[in-house]
Amino acid sequence: MAIEPQQYGFQMILGMGFGLGLSGLIVVARMEVGAEHSAILLASLTQIRVLAGCIALAIASTLLTSHSTSTLQCILTPAQIAAILQSAASIADLPQEEMLATRAVFGDAYRLVWQVMTGVSGAGWVVTWGAWKRARDVKGLAEMKREQEGREGGGSGESSGVKGGGDAGASQA
Repeated sequence: MAIEPQQYGFQMILGMGFGLGLSGLIVVARMEVGAEHSAILLASLTQIRVLAGCIALAIASTLLTSHSTSTLQCILTPAQIAAILQSAASIADLPQEEMLATRAVFGDAYRLVWQVMTGVSGAGWVVTWGAWKRARDVKGLAEMKREQEGREGGGSGESSGVKGGGDAGASQA
């Protein structure tokens, strides 16, 4: 079975999406984390990416298999379904009408997988935005607290400096 030329275009789009997404994530994460923690950051991002890929693959294959199997039961025999689940190349061995119906079922299953993954990605963006916003709010509160402590501590620091300076001057005289 020959690979259709459109598949190469889809693979390029997918690769660019992964590449641009990861580099953007690394840039944003580096802005939030100091240079001393960059190795930990990159290791964590890589590990999370691999783990998320494994989870996404498990979800996608489960959706694809369950949707295809349940829908194909009305069209094909259990032996034909088993052969297709073993190797998608066996779709070419089916009669024309069944082959077209099977392709349509797999198309619907892939559409379902993409819809679920798009929803998960959208939820991920919402959670990321919320976490980033919360981190900014926490940083802002911490800076305000430091400024307030600086104003309160700064007044007593100046007076203790004057006292210390006065004592030092008195001991020299």
